[in-house]
Amino acid sequence: MFLNYPIKFHFNAMNVYFSILLLIGLFITPNNIYSMETIEEIQEGNRLYDQGNYKKALLHFLQAKQQNPNSSKALLGYGKTSLALGSIPDARVSFEKCLKLVSNDPEAIAGLGRVLVQENKFTDSRNYLEAALKKTNNNPIIHLALAETFQAMGKPELAIHKLETLSRKINLDYDLQERLAYLYLTTHQLDKVNGISESLINKNPEKYNGFFIKGKYYTILSYDSDPSSKESYSSYQKGLSAYENALTLSPENQEIIYWKAKLLIWKGKDERKEAISLFKQILKFNPKNYEVMLSLASILSEQTALSSEDTQLAIDLWKSSLQSKDTDEIIRFGAENFTIKHLPEESPLRKSLGKYRIERHKSEMNSLYYESSLFHLLRANDLSPHSPETESLLENYYYKINDFTAYINTLIRLVKEDPNNFKLQNRLEKTVLSSKKNLEYKEGYLFPEGPGLGFINPSTSPKVLLMDLTPKAGIQSHISSGHIIQSALKRLLSNTEGIRLVSEQEEQSIRTLLESRNKSSWNPYHSSIHFEINESSLYGSDIRFIVFGKLNEDENSLQVELQSYDRLTGKYSDLIKIRGKGRGSLSYITSAFAAKFKKLYPIEGEILKIKNNGVIVNLGKRNGLNSKSIVEFYRGSKSLGSSKILELGDYISLVHPELKDWEREFATGEKVKVKKR
Repeated sequence: MFLNYPIKFHFNAMNVYFSILLLIGLFITPNNIYSMETIEEIQEGNRLYDQGNYKKALLHFLQAKQQNPNSSKALLGYGKTSLALGSIPDARVSFEKCLKLVSNDPEAIAGLGRVLVQENKFTDSRNYLEAALKKTNNNPIIHLALAETFQAMGKPELAIHKLETLSRKINLDYDLQERLAYLYLTTHQLDKVNGISESLINKNPEKYNGFFIKGKYYTILSYDSDPSSKESYSSYQKGLSAYENALTLSPENQEIIYWKAKLLIWKGKDERKEAISLFKQILKFNPKNYEVMLSLASILSEQTALSSEDTQLAIDLWKSSLQSKDTDEIIRFGAENFTIKHLPEESPLRKSLGKYRIERHKSEMNSLYYESSLFHLLRANDLSPHSPETESLLENYYYKINDFTAYINTLIRLVKEDPNNFKLQNRLEKTVLSSKKNLEYKEGYLFPEGPGLGFINPSTSPKVLLMDLTPKAGIQSHISSGHIIQSALKRLLSNTEGIRLVSEQEEQSIRTLLESRNKSSWNPYHSSIHFEINESSLYGSDIRFIVFGKLNEDENSLQVELQSYDRLTGKYSDLIKIRGKGRGSLSYITSAFAAKFKKLYPIEGEILKIKNNGVIVNLGKRNGLNSKSIVEFYRGSKSLGSSKILELGDYISLVHPELKDWEREFATGEKVKVKKR
């Protein structure tokens, strides 16, 4: 446009002209070219970013970057938004380009440090940020990124120490105070959190962050307290109010919505329906949100019945969760529980889960992990009980442990499926003939039934109630882990001789009783049961041992602590701790506990029959007896003498008492124990 002016100027006019060009040049430089449109795009992007609406924010930063590829502010916005959305390569490129334009930009330095964390280069991030701090005179933005790095390294205490030390030198800005509050939440220093949230709200009431932290604070208080107490319900109400305030300021913030859903689930009942709706809303916005996928899948799995739409949704969610963390055993067991409860045996997901367990069993059955291989086989049987491969493996297992009933009935099914297999037919005939020589058969506990054999288990071993495990932190990464681990332990213990678990019906009645008594469950995501000594009177009088404990899970491992309470003596067993890592952690932990509890409990039974030459007791090889074992009789706490074994069966034995006139003294139902050597 200036070329249209006359070439000859007055001297003063020329000065004005060049002055204008100089002023324009101050703003239009290769590194910092702005138009009003670009400025508005960046401002709107920052506003949406602060609200947590990253997808929309990204569009504005992208527009600003296209308008001005050399705008450091546009590059920063695009980098931090890409990072928030998980696009790490895009974030790295943006921050590096920004640093080429402005080498000491603290936001770009902090952003690149965060990128290194996302690339699992924790040490590189720490070194890079600490070096930058020396050059930038303790810039708070870089301090914040360093604190986040320490937290990502699993060192939140170190991050807290650094920030507390810094706070004695300078007043922490809003972002550093916010990070310190989150670190206190992580380390469960709740007494320090509420004060910070109040400070943040007073400083900037127009920001959602202070209200959000306050909501988290009250959510954790709710989870960590007795659910039936007034204090717990008060925390719930205050937490809900804080989330509502936060959402008023940031209506589309997915993280706030997620935590609100968690708190609603704590309340349970009708509030749980709203939580499910909120989880679905988040997934529409971000279909790959792993935590939400797993939370929603777990809650849907709990339902008694699901609509076809929700069934398909749960299938998709479990598949996605398994794809995200294939080695996570708790997720896998939760997915299996869902398919067993809600899907037919021929469904693709259930079949694929069953195939996985079969492969794991086959890989471990001849190795040092034989005990855990049984866990996989039992689980394969739950998932695919009629699979020829499962039945073939079960046949081999039943043969090894001399379980005639299960072995013969499995052979009968296999022969029916393959009637021309003469090897199977011969094996079946020999096993049937052999079983008729068993003491159980002669005494009527093993008998012909239909095409196979029936069996009455005579065991009266002490009954055991296994409680759900309570997380060391009220809010755990897997919302149903306490119940999932309990069900995994039950699956193996139910197949461990000498341990007699309460029935499913008994357990459900206890859950219902405790829930109605407490009005809410301890584990907010479940109708969960945990151990309280003052509530043990509610359980059936025939339940002697109560197993309870805690779990602690992190990214790489699972630690379980269990203890057993003897209601008869009022004594507790020693605490048993077992840690498992990575794939196979759950099978290892359950197998180890099954072995330890079998040794822990006394071998006890009772007299089943009085015969001419001795008495039949319901203890045998499966309880660990051998021909030299000594069985002792009791009436109350008084010993009535010992006996020698005349004939040893798998589940029962014929013993001869040493007591004179035992024929008159003894009666059915008298207690017996195996004498310890």
